[in-house]
Amino acid sequence: MRPSPLANIQAITHFARALGAARSGNPEAAKADIAKLVELRDKLIANKDGYWSEQVDIQSRSRAPGCSMQKARTMRRSRR
Repeated sequence: MRPSPLANIQAITHFARALGAARSGNPEAAKADIAKLVELRDKLIANKDGYWSEQVDIQSRSRAPGCSMQKARTMRRSRR
């Protein structure tokens, strides 16, 4: 990932990584990127960037259920 000083640009990358990790069966990697999204959201809030902090918040919340669903699928497969 090419570093960017802009938190909203970093958030787009971490959202894509979380989505890819969750869909490929790697919930731990997805959780790490979601945690980074939350950190970036907090940074945007501190900088009083209302629009982007809301967008990053939406991204971080939208991937959390996907990770849980993927984890459940992985656990079901391992039981077979």
